[in-house]
Amino acid sequence: MQKTARASEATDWMWRPRSRASARSGVTSRWGPLALWSLIGLVGCRAGEPSPRDVAPGDKAAPPEAARDALASAPPAEPPPVPDRAVRPESATRAHVFAQQRMLGSADLSPLPPAPETLPTPAPRPLPEDESKKKSTKKSTKKSTKKSTKKSTKKSTKKEPALQNASKVALPTEPDVGAGENASKVALPTEPDVAAGASVATGATPPAYFVPVTHPAERSTLADFHRALGALAEPGAAGDGEPAAADAEGSNKVRVLMYGASGTAADFGAGYVRLYLQSRFGDGGPGFIPLGRMNRWYRHNEVKVEASKGWRKEHAQWSKGRMDGHYGLLGASFASESKRDWVKVYSKPEASAAGSWARAELQFLQQPGGGQFRVDVEGAEGDALSTVTVATAAEAIGPGYRSLELPEGTAAIRLQVLGDGEVRLFGAAIERAGAGVVVDTLGINGTRAANQLKWNEALWRDAARRRAPALVTLSYGTNESVGGKEDVPLPQYREELGVVLSRLRETLPEASCVLILPCDFPILDKDAGELQPRQRLLEIMQVQRELAPEHGCGVWDGLAFMGGFGAIADWVHADPPLARGDYLHFTRRGSVIKAMTLSDALMLEYDWARDPTLTPVPAR
Repeated sequence: MQKTARASEATDWMWRPRSRASARSGVTSRWGPLALWSLIGLVGCRAGEPSPRDVAPGDKAAPPEAARDALASAPPAEPPPVPDRAVRPESATRAHVFAQQRMLGSADLSPLPPAPETLPTPAPRPLPEDESKKKSTKKSTKKSTKKSTKKSTKKSTKKEPALQNASKVALPTEPDVGAGENASKVALPTEPDVAAGASVATGATPPAYFVPVTHPAERSTLADFHRALGALAEPGAAGDGEPAAADAEGSNKVRVLMYGASGTAADFGAGYVRLYLQSRFGDGGPGFIPLGRMNRWYRHNEVKVEASKGWRKEHAQWSKGRMDGHYGLLGASFASESKRDWVKVYSKPEASAAGSWARAELQFLQQPGGGQFRVDVEGAEGDALSTVTVATAAEAIGPGYRSLELPEGTAAIRLQVLGDGEVRLFGAAIERAGAGVVVDTLGINGTRAANQLKWNEALWRDAARRRAPALVTLSYGTNESVGGKEDVPLPQYREELGVVLSRLRETLPEASCVLILPCDFPILDKDAGELQPRQRLLEIMQVQRELAPEHGCGVWDGLAFMGGFGAIADWVHADPPLARGDYLHFTRRGSVIKAMTLSDALMLEYDWARDPTLTPVPAR
């Protein structure tokens, strides 16, 4: 425990108030060890006495008391500023290698150079040449091929029915970006889009930059998160504390809630952050998992979810469901009365926590007339390790929880509706024993920040407080920028986002908070052959920059990370591609680059505070 105390002292000086000069630059002032080095230089060779080299011949040395008084009134020396790029202790480098190998099959991504001080002024940018060719080719061939294709397809499908569905690709059945359920549908990745081991040539630099998290003037918004990490063990790092003892409630976990839309829901970015932090500070488990499939292409980096087809999905972005706000932590629920319906969550074989789940908390709605469901905890061969029946009936609407201690060798959790009333499930928080980090992926395709205001506040507050996160990130703004019936005037957007942030801070006052601003998303005008600035998105980002510090939240700028307006074109046409042809969604590799850089930004001050002698990593 002495090591833990020393580690806490070593980082405590990071949280002191900042000077006016450092506040302008977003850098926290630091005293402690660095000030001590300066004091040694001021005092001289012996405490309380001036150095002989500072006393001229014939002068009398000042008495020790005078020297001490002068020292006490001297301003503390300003330590070196936080670097403008990542600093990586050995544990951080190992964590990035581990996360990249898991996500990409290789670890060839290098740290990024610092972002330029000013970004290019948004202005129309010509489309790449191959985009124009696609446009002209499509127009010239559309008419000539439409009729012949229709005839030939009709013949071939009659003769060879087995081939009729061979080339069909599953498309989304709900909006991803846009207003409501009738918006344009964009196919999202379901499996790795870069094969294991595929990579750009060694030494290639992605078209992106390192961007730090900026803070309000009074303090670092990541202080609480960093203090919580400091209490965990970081294997292999000098001076780190010993692991906290495991307990039944899992209070030795550092939890991160990552809210957002499709970019979050895909769990490429959040999944990388999870792998990186767990490699450094301990694997606390996969975290919150929805007890139902959000859509056909739902994925989580560590687990798989299978379910019968009878469940009714409901959330604020899905107009076919009930808009009663009874959605829980994620903002989504899954309901059924049929005894034919079931849902199963099991660990992927490659997951770090495979076979080592220790506890799960099932979250559901308690309600009058609620039905029962059976929980079967299964081993690797599908054998039942334990069984329990859970009732959801209650006199009034409220949150329901059931904690399960999972036996050794647990491989899956299966829930079966018993058919005696409606069962409405939210999710399961699955964790390992012992100290570690847990990252909850809380993304919903097509959603907006204001949709949180449609959630039942009491249900959400209770679930969020039970998770007791040390950090909450919000990644919204793109869907709010595309126009449509859900658009609201900018003053109303500001007001609604302010309420979302106020509710977050009131519910979780001890948690750090970071707004992840949107990345580049221009208007793709193929008729004009150019990318045009999306003015509403730029205005939304400015609102987020202004509101974040008012609510004690930091800001990570996705547009600056990409290098400014129009940079998405370089990502789309990179080899291999880093973004998709919709000029919005990243590929798996692009998501990993973003998450790698975000991870470095979240840990910059933590690592620099613990060892200000670290050399900023060279950027290729």
